[in-house]
Amino acid sequence: MTVSEKEIQVYTAVFQLAKDGKDLKSLRVQDIADACDMGKGTLYEYFSSKDEIIEKTVEYFFSVEVEAINAMILVEEPFEQKLRKFMLAFVHRTQKYSSLEVLVAHSENLKIPCAFENNREKIVAYVPLVVNLLDDLIKVGIAQDVLDKNESKEYLRFLLLSSLSGFVMCIKVSNDPLHDTKVLSAMESAIRIITTK
Repeated sequence: MTVSEKEIQVYTAVFQLAKDGKDLKSLRVQDIADACDMGKGTLYEYFSSKDEIIEKTVEYFFSVEVEAINAMILVEEPFEQKLRKFMLAFVHRTQKYSSLEVLVAHSENLKIPCAFENNREKIVAYVPLVVNLLDDLIKVGIAQDVLDKNESKEYLRFLLLSSLSGFVMCIKVSNDPLHDTKVLSAMESAIRIITTK
């Protein structure tokens, strides 16, 4: 996803407005222009509507988060360490407020996932990116002889996703996931489940 500096400035401003609790449904283009220190006319040079601004903001932050996860997977290190870092990233995101999580939470108020309702193919287009991330992680696990190469790719994806989902649920119910021993124990349990042949 190629974006200009001005577009990033707009996306960051929309994210900050959402993080500050502004209702994106009642937000006006002028509010966005003020937040990113631009004229309303300048915004219309890049976007046709408020809905497009919000849609592109969600797309942008989704791609940024996918790229960050991908970069983490590509680092040369033992599989368990990579998996632990990957899982800790989820914990840190809950502390910092994941940009995507904040924006998706606001999209519920819009009654549509931003402007995606009429354009579901944009969401579907990201599915292969997520599958590729899982497959890259699986390749590392197989190459390091941590995951069973005789298992199907679908089984290994399911194993990773279900373990990660359980771990994320532990994070969501914790008041202080960075210091909660139950969260850390759940992480180690998930890693043990994933890495046990």
